[in-house]
Amino acid sequence: FLMVLFGAILLIMNFLRRGVEGGGSVGGVILIGPFPIIFGSGSRLTRLFMVISILLMVGVLLIVLLPNLASLAEGFQAT
Repeated sequence: FLMVLFGAILLIMNFLRRGVEGGGSVGGVILIGPFPIIFGSGSRLTRLFMVISILLMVGVLLIVLLPNLASLAEGFQAT
């Protein structure tokens, strides 16, 4: 909830600063399981979100796999 509120505040501040005719760019990433859906109004922004989504997926894989790899390594040391 706090992240949504913070994002809305940032959007309002940006709107008030630039005015109605500002040339802002819009984009985002929606992760559905391991598959990212990336959208953006410019190629630079879309590339940035692609890199962010890859980093997020690698981070999630590390969080999921590292505990399993550590327990597997302990099993090999015991034998």
